[in-house]
Amino acid sequence: MVGLLRAIGFQDVIAAEDGAVALDLLADEQIRPDIILCDWLMPNVDGLEVLTRIRKTAGHPKFIMVTAVDNIEAAMLARAHGADGYLIKPVTKASLQKVIDDTLGRL
Repeated sequence: MVGLLRAIGFQDVIAAEDGAVALDLLADEQIRPDIILCDWLMPNVDGLEVLTRIRKTAGHPKFIMVTAVDNIEAAMLARAHGADGYLIKPVTKASLQKVIDDTLGRL
């Protein structure tokens, strides 16, 4: 995912190996992302919990849930918890670019 993000023009990319590490990173006030891409199924803390905790904090970065689950119920659940976008695996450069553009409101 980091490679795909860099391929579409994002240079300042931070990766976390699981949800707990992501939350630790986001607790650092120096780290204020504009957009977060988060896998739904991760060890320790899943993506839905990461999303829920992020939405309780100050600042609301755009949040894209990434998952292999391709059904409307999962997408609706992610949206109900505050996800701005939903990306189905396998992720391609084109699908990543589209969901980021849609989420950020780019044409």
